[in-house]
Amino acid sequence: MRLLIPLLLLASASAVAAPKQKTFFDSISALCGQTLKGKVVTNIPADPAWDDQPLTLTISHCEKRELTMPLMVGQDSSRTLYLRRANDSLQLEHRHRLADGREDPLSRYGGRTREPGSVSLQRFPADSFTKALFKEKGLLEAIQNVWTLSLEQGQLHYRLDRPGREFEAVFELP
Repeated sequence: MRLLIPLLLLASASAVAAPKQKTFFDSISALCGQTLKGKVVTNIPADPAWDDQPLTLTISHCEKRELTMPLMVGQDSSRTLYLRRANDSLQLEHRHRLADGREDPLSRYGGRTREPGSVSLQRFPADSFTKALFKEKGLLEAIQNVWTLSLEQGQLHYRLDRPGREFEAVFELP
């Protein structure tokens, strides 16, 4: 019986998480077919690949449980974000392509929600695949990455935080 109560509480927490995450996912899914214009608002330390570049994020392919969102940085179209919905969490994945179209060796990284979040904000700490990939590539500082997506005041915010790195891009909603 002692084991049963914590398991019931855990199941209850997952059941509570799913509606907030589903509402968040549905809010972004409602933008399907839209191209959002954006800009970098925080870039510490500065990454020249992002400096003064116009950004566009297109919610281009929308399925019941997955959204595909190509991200253009200036003329660079090598980045695509994927937002996936599971029963008890959301996953954010980054895929990168090389100039010749092949997948970049540093690709398919991201995170999975560990908390319910809210209907307007979700955090994605680096998942186990990402941590292993970053370790393999010698990017040890990046294993602490936490990505955040939020919808607030008519904008979609994409944020990355880790010790020594802070990045945020803001996209205007239609």
